[in-house]
Amino acid sequence: MAGDDAAKGSATCPLPPAPVYVADWGRLADLTRSDALVYSHAEFWAARRQAGDWILALGVAAGGGVAVLGTMNWLIDDHWTRTNKRMTAGGLAVAAVALFANWAFAPDRDDLATVINQWNIRPAVCADLSHKRVRNFDGPNIAEFF
Repeated sequence: MAGDDAAKGSATCPLPPAPVYVADWGRLADLTRSDALVYSHAEFWAARRQAGDWILALGVAAGGGVAVLGTMNWLIDDHWTRTNKRMTAGGLAVAAVALFANWAFAPDRDDLATVINQWNIRPAVCADLSHKRVRNFDGPNIAEFF
């Protein structure tokens, strides 16, 4: 009889929730979809991160292409002309501006921590997230609230 009580007691004791690790902004937006306020913030930062990545990719590709074209003209002609110099410098400048724009435009760790903290302190909206525990992927203690 005492064994039956022990079995019942251990069966009713819930396990602690496993932490959810947020790997990127898109994943955070998916996790917070049930909470309209936090989801709008996470979706905004996810879109901004994606736009920053596109700016970087297109800027480096365009700038690198123009710089390579200018350098190839110099190698073919075997002397620097004003046009070759301008193409090379312009292409490198476009790539540098794209790098700076990506750095300035992209969200940082503080933005991620703010959204995670917002979501962790709000009451649970879904039954499956009633004991949520979210951690930032960059470090174990940046944004933990239970």
